[in-house]
Amino acid sequence: MRPLETSLTIEYAGSELFRLEGSESTSNTVGREHAFLFPVDGKLKVSLKQGEDQRLGYILEGELLLVPPGTAYTLTVPDGRAVQWIAVYFICRERQDSEARGDNWSPFLQRLDLMPVRIPQIRTWMEDFLSDPGSHEPGFYFWLQSHLYAMCAGWLQAASKPKVTEPVNNLSLYVEYTVRFMIEHYNEQMDMEELARDSGVSVSRFYRAFRQYTGLSPHKYITKLRMGESLRMLAEQGHSVTHVAHAAGYSDEFYFSRHFKKHMGMTPTEYAAKANIRIVCLVEVFDGDLAALGLTPVLTLPRGWIDQPEQALLEVSRARPDLILAAPMEQPLLDAFVAISRTEVVRWKGVPWKERLLRFGSLLGLTGPAERWLSYYDQKVENARLHVRQGLREEPYLIVHVCQGGYRVYGLQMTKMKSLFYDDLGIVPPPSIRDLVMLDTHSLHEVAKLSCENILFLIDKNMADEEQRQLEERWRKLKRTRRERRCLFVRHPFPLHYNASVYDGLIDQTVRELLHAQRA
Repeated sequence: MRPLETSLTIEYAGSELFRLEGSESTSNTVGREHAFLFPVDGKLKVSLKQGEDQRLGYILEGELLLVPPGTAYTLTVPDGRAVQWIAVYFICRERQDSEARGDNWSPFLQRLDLMPVRIPQIRTWMEDFLSDPGSHEPGFYFWLQSHLYAMCAGWLQAASKPKVTEPVNNLSLYVEYTVRFMIEHYNEQMDMEELARDSGVSVSRFYRAFRQYTGLSPHKYITKLRMGESLRMLAEQGHSVTHVAHAAGYSDEFYFSRHFKKHMGMTPTEYAAKANIRIVCLVEVFDGDLAALGLTPVLTLPRGWIDQPEQALLEVSRARPDLILAAPMEQPLLDAFVAISRTEVVRWKGVPWKERLLRFGSLLGLTGPAERWLSYYDQKVENARLHVRQGLREEPYLIVHVCQGGYRVYGLQMTKMKSLFYDDLGIVPPPSIRDLVMLDTHSLHEVAKLSCENILFLIDKNMADEEQRQLEERWRKLKRTRRERRCLFVRHPFPLHYNASVYDGLIDQTVRELLHAQRA
């Protein structure tokens, strides 16, 4: 896979620590560099000016403010207390020698905007910047570069959202970035209390906001991430328990083993012995269930393989499976797979995915991990239902998948999406879909005939923002009534299979979009 490229490069250019006494002020002009300003222990009044364009406001302790090149800034202590603040300088350049994809980063980094943000771990990173001896030792320089890229990523994420002023909304953005930070750095040591303090609110309020976003406390969320990764690594041959413990973020392998057994009902060694099995899936849907157990098949046949059974049998034989997971099929073909290896037939159409996940857990001797995964899922569902009630206000919604060239409306007779959106999340279904299985159409007008003002569109994660905006505009213009037509867009980065992993991801995306809608 070709690595993702961008049209910008960022180079660290130095850092300084300053101190303002009493009601002092200081003025400076940023040259060709950008600068991040960070108050260490107090509040600063800020004035930014480019020509006739000026911004006035405040930056609080623990917040990060970007100052673009050519900007004159003045900092004042408003409350008579001495304040220390740090400036981190960097140079941002356009790349001229690459085929990088087009992006919109540069306008965000260049615009004059007084928009402080909060980023997890920022205090620790600032300490690293201040310990820079200026020797340009390569290892330490690249370490600081990694901090700088993380700071830019956090600031860009906040800058690309609709601008908000309410503290609760700023806290919501901080929690969202904290979650992403945990996902990307789960294997590093984290001080949850420090993450909470850096939010700018009390520790208890941060914990409530985090639970509201994820359904779990910060400690339980990072444990879930680390346990999931440890399952995946233990299922791969060649990894010792010590290696897995350290790679998953646990410095003590004995603590990890105890922790693992507490959550999974078996030791890491016992799990590895059961999980080191070569599985072939004849149904793509099963992949997402196995992933919840930390397992990856050695081979999954694509949809339609039944049209070329001889080729399928050859590929499965070459994969040397210990176990073949199949859907019901004609007996002669099933006998051919049985001749290759042990084959288990698992019904999936019309069978609840939770029942199927527990079946796989029992089949593989992994009932503990399956039950633990479902426990986390139920907590996530309970939290998501609260957001649905608050955000959708008991209004009926259609669930519509935007497919290539058309739309698919899911009715109450289609288990696939009914069980998630209408059953688990408690979205109110419109009466018009009570007897409907599904409706495939190329016309949004046909969707509008189902007599429901509100709609939840399932869209591909790569759909352009402008295309999404146009779709929303078309829906709102259809069959205008006194009641406003409402739209919610849930992006899905995976095929919409009926399995554990897809449902888990759709809940995350739905909660995220509901929170974004509240902030807009």
